Amino acid sequence: MQGLPATPSVSSKNPLSVRLSQILAASYTDNSLKDALDALTLDARFADNSPDRRRQLKGELELDVIEQHGAVIEEFGRIVNTIDRIGDTLGTVSQTHRTLLSHANAANIQASRVLSSFDGLHSQTAALTTKATILTRFFDNFTMAESEVLALTSSSEPVDEAFFAAYERCKKINASCETLLTTDNQKLGLDIIERTQHHLDMASVKLHSWLQRQFRTLSLATSSCDLSNENTPSPTLLRRAIATLSAQSPALFDEALDSLSSTRQRAAIHSFMRALTEGEDGSRPIDMLAHDPLRYVGDMLAWLHQAVANEREVLDVLVGTRSGAMSDLVDRNLEGVGKPLRSRTEHVLITQEDPVLIYKIASLIRFYKFMLIKALGKESVVVDNIQLLEAFSLQHFSSALHGQRNTTLASLDTVPDDLSPPPFLVEAVSQLRQLIVSYDASLIPAVEREEGFRDVLDDALWSYLEACEKMVLQDNKMKRHEGIVFVVNCVECARRVVEMYAFTQNAVNTLKEKEARLVEELVGDTYRFFLEESGVEVLLSALHSAQPSTPLSSLPAFTTPSLATISAQLDAFLPSALMDAHTRLERLYSSRVGSGVIYRGAERFLRDFGEVEGAIVGEEGAVEFPRTVWPRTRGEVAVLLGLEVSYNDREEKEHSSKDRNPLT
Repeated sequence: MQGLPATPSVSSKNPLSVRLSQILAASYTDNSLKDALDALTLDARFADNSPDRRRQLKGELELDVIEQHGAVIEEFGRIVNTIDRIGDTLGTVSQTHRTLLSHANAANIQASRVLSSFDGLHSQTAALTTKATILTRFFDNFTMAESEVLALTSSSEPVDEAFFAAYERCKKINASCETLLTTDNQKLGLDIIERTQHHLDMASVKLHSWLQRQFRTLSLATSSCDLSNENTPSPTLLRRAIATLSAQSPALFDEALDSLSSTRQRAAIHSFMRALTEGEDGSRPIDMLAHDPLRYVGDMLAWLHQAVANEREVLDVLVGTRSGAMSDLVDRNLEGVGKPLRSRTEHVLITQEDPVLIYKIASLIRFYKFMLIKALGKESVVVDNIQLLEAFSLQHFSSALHGQRNTTLASLDTVPDDLSPPPFLVEAVSQLRQLIVSYDASLIPAVEREEGFRDVLDDALWSYLEACEKMVLQDNKMKRHEGIVFVVNCVECARRVVEMYAFTQNAVNTLKEKEARLVEELVGDTYRFFLEESGVEVLLSALHSAQPSTPLSSLPAFTTPSLATISAQLDAFLPSALMDAHTRLERLYSSRVGSGVIYRGAERFLRDFGEVEGAIVGEEGAVEFPRTVWPRTRGEVAVLLGLEVSYNDREEKEHSSKDRNPLT
């Protein structure tokens, strides 16, 4: 231990010395030593630290060691026994393993054989499964169930959703067989096509019979179809049946439509006759209006137009718009109404003599013709009947108008004293106004209106104006200007009626041209009136007939006494010239036209007066003291005639005014 004095060297071979050295060399910090000391401390046997106890310590410890060694040996014996048993067990296990291994090898050989068989069976099963799938799909796509065939072909089965489902399936199968025709199974495809086509044909026959029964049993005696009955198929089902039959068998579809048309024709005729004699929906019978021809014909045509709309509505419920023949079918169904309608309308027209009433009826027929053309087309039989009625009415109108014209113009009266249009023209113009109003209300296209009314104008206007001109020619006592005024008044009377409508513009232009020519004649007549009444005509004639080299003083008209006489006549005429001219034209309808005629006649007179004046005072020595015998100047004459514009200016405008419309 540290701190102890060194001891003398002791032989290392002395056990005690060695032991002491070991004890002295031991370290108190050694953990194993501490553990040993702790064990001794804890052991009850070492609780007593007496000398005797310390002397017995070694023996007890050795005894404990021997006991422990014996226990260990005993345990090792048991372990050896256990190992022996384990060895025996391992031998048994090894033998069992060898046995099992031999059995496993044998089983493996058998399993290999089974697996080989299983692989073959699995391949066969897969092939059979594929074939079964193909066969199942084939049956699903190319065969029909017995219930489907019955629903499609059996007459005892109803036409319902099951029928149409079976029909669509059969049609799909028939179309799908085209795929089989492109493979090696052409015979199979042909067989299936033949079978499905047979089913489709039988379905078409069944559908045709069913539709004919439905068309016969539906309540078709009225203008609308009663589809509210529980025994009546739904409109959707009817339309589907018709669409199916029209697509599958057009011939059978046409037969079904013929059956429908026959039923609807009878219903339409019955309904029309009931409307004529009994009335419909609480309205009075149309025959009760026979005393009013226009309303009578109008109500019959209105009934027809309404019947077209009703028929279209009924057929839309039954047939639907997919048929593509709606207008033709409506036309066929109402074809039978045409005969009684035509006979009654023609009877009404024949009994009428008033051209205006006949034309109003014709315009009414024309109006409904255009309405029916919009609804049914130009090729419709119903429209053809209406066109025949229109042609008949216009022919009868033309005959009535000719008869009235011939009767009216058979004996012409004399021209009225006031030169106003004769009564027959006033009546004809009034009648023409009514015809124009009736024609204007029609639906004739604008491009055809003028041409369509031309014949009416020929009979209702131009012939009467020609008669007015003939009256002037027959009256030998009438002065020329009076005849012109009379004809101008007649033309003006007609023009005021026809100028308000676009489709009579050609007639208006013709009347304006005619009136312009007559006004030109009036201008010339007024001009001659000024020349004659003023005496200037004598001087102008002498001046124009003389040779250029002849001296003016040698002409008898230009002698001093003659000039003095004519000058006095001129002075007497000029103050009342305008009044006299207005008096001559006061019976013109248009005072504006009369003023224009007088103004232009005075202009021409002033031009000739200037020529005469220039000849008298312009040449030196032509007349001695010219202003003494011819005091009037052009300016004075212009003022007296109401011509405020200078003569030179007016002369420049003369040529431009010749072609001017006198009415503007």
